[in-house]
Amino acid sequence: MKLTYTEKNGYLYPDIEMPKEQKVHLGIWAARRKNYLMQYKKVMYYNLLTSCELNSHLAEIEESAQQMMEAMIEQMMEREGLTENLKETEPMKWTALMNNIRQAAREAVLNDLIYS
Repeated sequence: MKLTYTEKNGYLYPDIEMPKEQKVHLGIWAARRKNYLMQYKKVMYYNLLTSCELNSHLAEIEESAQQMMEAMIEQMMEREGLTENLKETEPMKWTALMNNIRQAAREAVLNDLIYS
């Protein structure tokens, strides 16, 4: 590896560029993971940042969290007996149960993926 230098005011500065990271859409799960890493896992955060792997890590977390949420919600809906029929006949009960299921799934994703 050959370094090149640029002279400015009598000093030689190395021409260093960070490798380009891929542009990815980061949602709420990735933002929560990034905040967690910045506050509680600083060494891991800076290792990912300096190795240019932070965005790919966050994208992986975002995708995994979305898939986990969808799968858990479907499983819990089947277990609780939430059907379209219940939604039509008792919409308030269906809404309450669905909110509980979403919150339980959200807590599981936070504990298993984001804060681990």
